[in-house]
Amino acid sequence: MNPVRALNFKIAAGKKWCVFFPAKMVSSQLAIVVSVLVFVEAAFAQAQNPASQIAQLNASGRSDEAYILAVQQLPQYEGDPAFDLHYGVAAVDTGRASEGAFALERVLMNQPNNDYARLELGRAYFALEEDERAEREFNQVLAANPPEEVTRNVQPYLRAIDNRRSKRETTVVANVEMGSGYDSNVLASPETDTFFIPLLGDEATLASSEFGDVFYQFKGDVGINHPIRPGISLFATGTMNLRENHEGFELLDPNDPDSAIGLGRIFGYGARGGARAEKGAHMLSLSAEYNVMEIDKRGYRDSLGLRSSWRYTWTPQTAFTMFGQLTELSYQDLAFKDSLMAMGGLSVQHQFIAPMRPMLSIGGVLGDENAENDELPGALATADRDIVGANASVTLAPAANWQLTFGYEIQQNSYSGDSLNAMPTGSNGGNVFVRRDDTQETFRAGLAWLPV
Repeated sequence: MNPVRALNFKIAAGKKWCVFFPAKMVSSQLAIVVSVLVFVEAAFAQAQNPASQIAQLNASGRSDEAYILAVQQLPQYEGDPAFDLHYGVAAVDTGRASEGAFALERVLMNQPNNDYARLELGRAYFALEEDERAEREFNQVLAANPPEEVTRNVQPYLRAIDNRRSKRETTVVANVEMGSGYDSNVLASPETDTFFIPLLGDEATLASSEFGDVFYQFKGDVGINHPIRPGISLFATGTMNLRENHEGFELLDPNDPDSAIGLGRIFGYGARGGARAEKGAHMLSLSAEYNVMEIDKRGYRDSLGLRSSWRYTWTPQTAFTMFGQLTELSYQDLAFKDSLMAMGGLSVQHQFIAPMRPMLSIGGVLGDENAENDELPGALATADRDIVGANASVTLAPAANWQLTFGYEIQQNSYSGDSLNAMPTGSNGGNVFVRRDDTQETFRAGLAWLPV
């Protein structure tokens, strides 16, 4: 008979066991027993550490139970990053944001690169209405290019912070943009280069041509928003816009006031003010605006208008905007161009969950311009038209406070009156009257800085 050996050992609970094995089986059975013991002790150690249990309760939506368990184990495990993390989450989920913030701050002191803890700390600050600290933590999480789900969860908090800030305190917002692009029809002129512009006569040939050009643009605005009661605020904005057409500016002859008129430098400035109301997903605004335009350092046009808009936030990433605008246009020394213009449009904006937070905007516009002095020669041919347009743009956020925009616009103008066709010198043919029907396309790219 084979000899028998006895192995004495203890499991983690402290109970002593005695197991008898035949001598020939001792070596193989010993390996099995040791493996079992290692597994049992690991499972027992895990059961002793409550961090995983708290995490599972949080994940299953049982935050109240998670918090109770965490508080029971707090004297023993406080300061352990894994425990503090899930304890902090449970505290925030159960409405104890201050307590949760302290726990999560301890985690980041030991693990400054723990983006999950930073995200939850931002959520705690948000619940405490410490918006600047919350915004800082959220932006630091986004800067690390987290998974799509994390970005999707952060964006609503950032939008809510902006909305909450504007509703409870006066805010100032500034924007500066530099860009360049190409305009296929700088003056929105007809396809023929012999179109007659009243009052300019023979000097109008170049000025009325369909002239495409590269342009450089600088735009800036500063606005203030002042809440007067929950959900209702007053706002005012000042704007300026400087545009220089590359070849057009070179064609400008400073000694000839009529040379290449309108092809060089365009400068505009204005102001807008009104009221805004928000309720739930809806935002309605009504404003008045006044703008001045100068072309090649000469006064060209003043405009006064009313504008209303409605914005509906369909999802946290998607919104629709509808607007209507009525504008009176008054031209200096060109009374035949004075008009009243009505415009309306619809656009949709969607923010993608991706690096640099791309925002896509697509829209369309319809308009009708009516000449106020239609009895004057050329009025119906230059200031009475139907307008159809479309636009699309993509905005990227390559860094905090910076926006990069690429855009495209197209506009079709169909005028209601005929005008005399001024034939170039030496020409013997052509129509006596022509009807303007022109298309304008614009491509642009701009980099904007939002310092405030």
